[in-house]
Amino acid sequence: MSTRDTNQINGRNSNQINDTEINQINGTEHDDDLRGSDEQVVRDEIYGQGGADSLFGGPGGDYINPGIDNSADVIWYKTFSERTDLIENFDPNDEDIVVLTSGFFWDLVEEYGLNSDANVDDWLKIELEIDQFGSHALIKVDRDGLQGNTPFRTLATLKNVDPNDLTIDIQEDGDFIIG
Repeated sequence: MSTRDTNQINGRNSNQINDTEINQINGTEHDDDLRGSDEQVVRDEIYGQGGADSLFGGPGGDYINPGIDNSADVIWYKTFSERTDLIENFDPNDEDIVVLTSGFFWDLVEEYGLNSDANVDDWLKIELEIDQFGSHALIKVDRDGLQGNTPFRTLATLKNVDPNDLTIDIQEDGDFIIG
């Protein structure tokens, strides 16, 4: 049993919800489990602060900031509806990672008939985007792989992260680790 001190803060029970349906969730200097709202209409702003945090944005485009520290933070994605997030202060050198759970791709296999033997590059890639604010890594998913007409869509933008600093690892449990 771990003696790790972990705080859990959930969407509608968070620190602040304002009139424009932005749900602000603030972590602490400890290891936090921060979860955005499950409602599609609510945009979450999640700030990890310090500690080794687990961050779950939920549906819709969220702003996720694990914080500037030397702790290994984990940003989780369970379904394709959790896409279009902007992630700032992600640092693969601090062992920050993005996890696409095995269920994330299982939903795609079930719904779109993806071949589980398909090449990962057929439905997951990391691209470079350059704009006036710098260069960013885009994590992109194609819901139907090479079998269909659906284009790659951005799951998350890792602000000011070089795609060459990222790798994709497939774990034994089926989770995909990007970091």
